[in-house]
Amino acid sequence: MSTIQMIEPTTQKKSPAERIYVVLQKGRIARLVNAAHPAAVLRYVAAMEYSVRVASQNDLVYLLAADVKVEDSKAEQEPQT
Repeated sequence: MSTIQMIEPTTQKKSPAERIYVVLQKGRIARLVNAAHPAAVLRYVAAMEYSVRVASQNDLVYLLAADVKVEDSKAEQEPQT
């Protein structure tokens, strides 16, 4: 999975509430997104690329049989020691 990196702008701000963020994704052209917060940028970009829903029983049967592992989103948030 590609990693999206957001970089704070280095030029003048558009307005006190909004900034223009550059979104970089490996192997893709950079995107400029105007938003009030980096999280809003990530939500906007992710919505263009991904959809999320609760897995159905058929999804689980098919994907687990295809050796797709269940990932734990909390594992990424825990500090590494």
